[in-house]
Amino acid sequence: MIAHEGGDTGYRTNLVLLPDKRIAVVWMQNAEWAAADDSLTRAALDVALGGTPAPIRTRRTIESMLPTYQREGIGAALNQYRTLRQSPRAELYTFDEAGLNAFGQYLIRQGHLRDAIRALETNVELYAASARAADALATAYEMDDNMPLAIRAYRAAVELEPTLSHAKDRLKQLKQ
Repeated sequence: MIAHEGGDTGYRTNLVLLPDKRIAVVWMQNAEWAAADDSLTRAALDVALGGTPAPIRTRRTIESMLPTYQREGIGAALNQYRTLRQSPRAELYTFDEAGLNAFGQYLIRQGHLRDAIRALETNVELYAASARAADALATAYEMDDNMPLAIRAYRAAVELEPTLSHAKDRLKQLKQ
């Protein structure tokens, strides 16, 4: 099997080739959420190989709040996240620290550091047991030259996960 997948905010693609069987499966979508767990690819391969596909059960990522951010700003986007998280439609979405971390990283790449910090602070608030959330927030604080908050967040990350090398290394460097 030869495969390649890709995507970014707003789209995803996947190509799978089975050269020995002369089968190719390709799909493209204008949404980043519909096949995040590879169930669409597996179902397409099942059909191509003559089998019955398993049901496709996917959840949307929280990147669906990006249009809200673009129209109304970070406050509205984070409010949408909190509202969706507690709504009857919550089962349609994946809510975890990785999603908010990804959103924060996207905002940093777009040059919106202060908005990213708000998103990452929300992540730490909602997922207080996540060392990776604390580490991402610490990195953003460091980028913003707020070393006291960066050190505090790195400490929290190391307390939560003592083997988290990035947080340990940055904390050691910042203390010097």
